[in-house]
Amino acid sequence: MLPFAFCVALVATAITPSSVLAADPVSGNWTRLKTAHFEFYTTNPKPQALEALQTFEQVRSFFVQTTNSRSLVDAALTIVAFSSEKEYNPYRWNQGACAAYQHSWTRDYIVLQDLSAEHSQVAKHEYTHFVFERLGIKLPIWMSEGVADVYSSLYYDRHKVSIGRPLASRTYSLESGAWLPLDSLIDVGQNSPYYNQSDKMLTFYSESWALTHMLMLSDAYAAGFPKFLSAVASGSPTRAAFESVYGKSVADIERDLRMYTRRKNLPQRFFDLQLDGSDAQRAEVTAVSRGEIEVALGGLLASNPRIQADTQARLNEMSKRSSENPEIEESLGYSALSQNRKQEARAHFALAVERHSNNPDVLYYYACLEQEAGAPSRKLIALLKRVLELNPKHGDARLELGLLAAQSGEFQLAVDTLSTLDPVQPDHAYVFFYTLSFCHIHLNNATEARSYAEKAGHATHGSAEQVQLENLRLYIDEQASQDTNTIAMRSAGGR
Repeated sequence: MLPFAFCVALVATAITPSSVLAADPVSGNWTRLKTAHFEFYTTNPKPQALEALQTFEQVRSFFVQTTNSRSLVDAALTIVAFSSEKEYNPYRWNQGACAAYQHSWTRDYIVLQDLSAEHSQVAKHEYTHFVFERLGIKLPIWMSEGVADVYSSLYYDRHKVSIGRPLASRTYSLESGAWLPLDSLIDVGQNSPYYNQSDKMLTFYSESWALTHMLMLSDAYAAGFPKFLSAVASGSPTRAAFESVYGKSVADIERDLRMYTRRKNLPQRFFDLQLDGSDAQRAEVTAVSRGEIEVALGGLLASNPRIQADTQARLNEMSKRSSENPEIEESLGYSALSQNRKQEARAHFALAVERHSNNPDVLYYYACLEQEAGAPSRKLIALLKRVLELNPKHGDARLELGLLAAQSGEFQLAVDTLSTLDPVQPDHAYVFFYTLSFCHIHLNNATEARSYAEKAGHATHGSAEQVQLENLRLYIDEQASQDTNTIAMRSAGGR
């Protein structure tokens, strides 16, 4: 999230759910601009929107070229850009943020208060958060925001790209304000005032930017930065990473940082790249109906893990008006599930499925919740089959369908389903091989049954599984013996 220092105005009072819902941000003229990688909803004039979309396309081009990540090449992002603080307020996560990246179960969002002169820097900052989420890189908050700030300075001019230009608001804050001790900075969490209150956020963001800038770009630290990034992304505490990578304590780092920020010229890094933003000029531009924007904004509201009761009521009303679209119900289901409100999640997922949801995860979680509630096997099997039709690589659904089919006596379905599960997770190995062995002997395939029983034997955990497997082996031998006797009797009768 970006602090209000990037915005034209600061919010002086806290936003309450009852006050923000008095406005109707759905009203007004909404436009959608769509390219292969962006879906951009806005109430701003088309020229402004196209300029902002071009910035996003160029920043995407930079990260695609510098990361070579397939997950980023194919990534899609929804952008919602309001044109005023009043429109934006219902979607603000805290009083100190004028923009945010929000990762939900159904979409990735960047939401912007407006497209004022600062929007270019805001876009780069928030898109960096999106990139790191897609790359699966989890960082401490100070570093996540610091890295996003460094990349927000990305500048492109005639095939030359640079990062590291000083950010005026950051340098001014460091020169004029009191510093937060570095030992406290690296411990700031999601609920800290320094991450939620506008008067404190500028200090936190400014120091985070400066520290990350020094680690990434200074002569003394840049060489060790990839190793440092890898260490903290792997879960190493910041203090331990400072010691292991740089051989320095937090106090040493803070002393270097204060000297670093006094420099007249901070270093930059240059890239010989061409950034392509031309897709923005070819964007599909359409007017958006109230129902369509309600679906997009409803998903944005529901992605907030701290949904208030009146927001929930509003989302329910929006869902009723969009009765042919499952997306709001999907988002509400995920939100309820994340807070362990299973009965509520089940109801929302049920409605999403009734509205013909094609989201395989929605169908899978609905099947799991239905199973907990005692739904009949035939319903669960139908849901899990549908999941695999939509996503044949859904390993959890494949395993669950195979086990459920075996329990229901549909042995051929179980074998067909489980035989294509790849990879088999170590924690599932025993039940996977045991189930295949069990099914094969019921299909009169003694050789396959023995083979899978042998594999299950290498994956047992504890005496209970060993006893269970031994009983299965005895059963296999018994069935195979009966089959042999039956064949012998038939052969003798035939002679």
